[in-house]
Amino acid sequence: MSAQLIPVNVGPAKRFTPQQKLQIIKEWELSGNGVAVAEKHQIHPMTLYRWKRALQRGAETFLSGKQLKTDPQLRRLQQENQQLFDFSPSAEVFCFGNKHIPSLLPPDID
Repeated sequence: MSAQLIPVNVGPAKRFTPQQKLQIIKEWELSGNGVAVAEKHQIHPMTLYRWKRALQRGAETFLSGKQLKTDPQLRRLQQENQQLFDFSPSAEVFCFGNKHIPSLLPPDID
């Protein structure tokens, strides 16, 4: 028999101000029990970790309530790297996403 989570209050998502988020993170750090703090504020426990990571990345941005924007050039380079990774040779077959294309490279000559 497995445990099943039952939602207590199903409704629109709650919105917290940056100051409220900071207070909840402090409460979590003091108590050491993220699940209890999350249940008290009716949020998912992973939300606490996401808020904490955002705070660690940039407190000024976190407290302003704005989201960090990824540099478009950096995003383009990340996509290009992913495409190159997906297209890297594996044995004699190139993998592109979930499609396998036979290699056009000549066999190794010893």
